[in-house]
Amino acid sequence: MGTDQPEYNYTVSWYENMPVDHFSYTNGDVFDLKFVYNLDYYEEGGPIFFYTGNQERIEVFINNTGIIWDIAPLFKAAVVFAEHRYYGDTKPYGNNSYDV
Repeated sequence: MGTDQPEYNYTVSWYENMPVDHFSYTNGDVFDLKFVYNLDYYEEGGPIFFYTGNQERIEVFINNTGIIWDIAPLFKAAVVFAEHRYYGDTKPYGNNSYDV
């Protein structure tokens, strides 16, 4: 059985030195947050459609959230997907991220 999933154009990038804990002044740990973006439809003054990642690697949602891609050209919008920390490639403590 084939798949009808479209291929979307995007650039992978990283936001560096994101705090692991945004509320404590005693934990200075940081991590790099993976995000992807597409500016193909963006025009100055247009909106940014931002998708906050779920509990899976971000590529799953990029390829299964067609509405954002469908309406971005209509609104002249930038499209940004951020990967949820502790999922996919965004692991604050690398392979030790799940250690308790």
